[in-house]
Amino acid sequence: MIRPLLLLGWCLVCWLSSWAQPTYLEVEGTNAVQFSVRSDGLLFNNPSGAKFRLDEDSINMMQGAGLWISGVTPAGDPISMRSPLEEGQESDFKPGFLDPETGEVLGANQFWRIDRRTLQRFFSDYGEDLIVDLQIPAIFGWPGRNNAFFEEIHGYALPEDKDLAPFWDQNGNGNYEPDQGDYPSLDVIGCSLPFMDELIWFAYHTPLDTLPSGLLFKLEVYAQVYTFACDTDPILNQSVFVNKQIFHRGIELVYDVQVGMGLDFSIGCPEDDYIGSYPEINSVFAYNANEQDALGCEEGFESSQIPSMVAFQQIDCYYESEDDPYENNYLATFKPLWPNDDSRPPGMQQPVTPLEYFYFFSGTWRDQTPLTYGGDGYQDGTEEVSMIFSDSPQDNEGWSERTALQSPGKRKALATSPKGIFYPDDVIEVNYAFTIFNDPQATSVDDEFEDFYNRYEGLHSFMDCSHTFEGQLIVCNEATSIQEQITRNQSLDLFPNPARAQVHLQLHQGTVEQVRLLGMDGKMLQQFSATNSPIEQIDIAHLRVGVYIVQVVTSEGKWANQKLVVSR
Repeated sequence: MIRPLLLLGWCLVCWLSSWAQPTYLEVEGTNAVQFSVRSDGLLFNNPSGAKFRLDEDSINMMQGAGLWISGVTPAGDPISMRSPLEEGQESDFKPGFLDPETGEVLGANQFWRIDRRTLQRFFSDYGEDLIVDLQIPAIFGWPGRNNAFFEEIHGYALPEDKDLAPFWDQNGNGNYEPDQGDYPSLDVIGCSLPFMDELIWFAYHTPLDTLPSGLLFKLEVYAQVYTFACDTDPILNQSVFVNKQIFHRGIELVYDVQVGMGLDFSIGCPEDDYIGSYPEINSVFAYNANEQDALGCEEGFESSQIPSMVAFQQIDCYYESEDDPYENNYLATFKPLWPNDDSRPPGMQQPVTPLEYFYFFSGTWRDQTPLTYGGDGYQDGTEEVSMIFSDSPQDNEGWSERTALQSPGKRKALATSPKGIFYPDDVIEVNYAFTIFNDPQATSVDDEFEDFYNRYEGLHSFMDCSHTFEGQLIVCNEATSIQEQITRNQSLDLFPNPARAQVHLQLHQGTVEQVRLLGMDGKMLQQFSATNSPIEQIDIAHLRVGVYIVQVVTSEGKWANQKLVVSR
């Protein structure tokens, strides 16, 4: 039972936090994409105009993308939380992370940002003598667990022993100690990624909601937004990646949870857009219905002759619990959010009630009519499907907005994946990619489709831990060289990584005296005997899928750490 005073304190904190209006961060100059981030989680939305575009182009590709979640309480009440795609609607999410002891909202409207150049300075300083002489604010003010420098820089203390922003833990003790060589680092479950060129971390939450059933339902979301500068591959260079960790901070389980992304496409002039899906690689996209991006817009609208495409891809959706720490669910449904007007039947229009939202998340229209193959997907066929317009627009015999002869126009949509039961203290992790396609050689919209279908599977492979295009290791300019520099500083290689049953350890200098296996919280899980040689082999077949730290002590009394990803 929750104590009345504690509940009152929570409610007061939530009321105060509601006054924290979201702020915006505009990002450009890292790779080929300009974009904006809002502190309550909404992407590509800006009061001065939406921003998701290429550096050399004035055409925006999206007006918003935000987290949507739906579920059912134990009493059977449907619930939903959404980042709005309509102007003037209040978001269900508020900026900031939570103090687990007091419920106080901290870090509201703050973004923590690190880039490759800043880390290069840090590596150069630390690599000289293993002493940090430069206290770079972006690194020393990072909200890593128990950062002793945080309060001095930001004016308030971090909650004790709370895992917040990810970091490389040089000595494996679970605490962020930049003076000891720790630094901000990208963290994605189940995948050891090349080093990013820019990383933004921020947090947001839902105010404590008491539902009719009496259920106390609260979410806390940690977001990582990151990019790679990779001129050798335009698709990677024209992408923005998003990782969200969604924590259940309530006290009761929620059934049939669906996690989705609301998408507001807007390719230049949005009045002549189409949407489609590529179910095999969990991707959805928007494209222009004609060769000239000006149909339906005001006179004088400037546009390129051959408009670009924009694609959204869900890389994976993990959820972590005690029973199955890394179960993976992929994109399951995709449907348009048609306007609520007389142009569509009432059953096809946007959901309004929590129950209609639940139906919509689960793969049906808002009146529980199944999505069917053909036409506009509503009572036009008998074959039930989960994703609308799922064939290539180039296929004259397939199902697309082209072949269905849909009227072009503004397109909003919802893409979701199922989680099932969401227990208190569980975490759902989702990884997304947003990519702009603009083939410089394109002479028609069909040429853009060729570029998309030929190259987007490579992006999926990259984000699925393969890191290869056509069998070749991705080389992303200086990004790869930084990863190599980190490895040299750590003096330890692990291969293969990710690994299934065995992993080899190789020191660049000295011999291995002792090998320890640590959890990501810094606790030692196992200690292995060593043969006092530069190369060792350890068995990991007994380990669960996940991310670990291998710590090696050398014969000279020095130590080195490296992350190990265990996969099956």
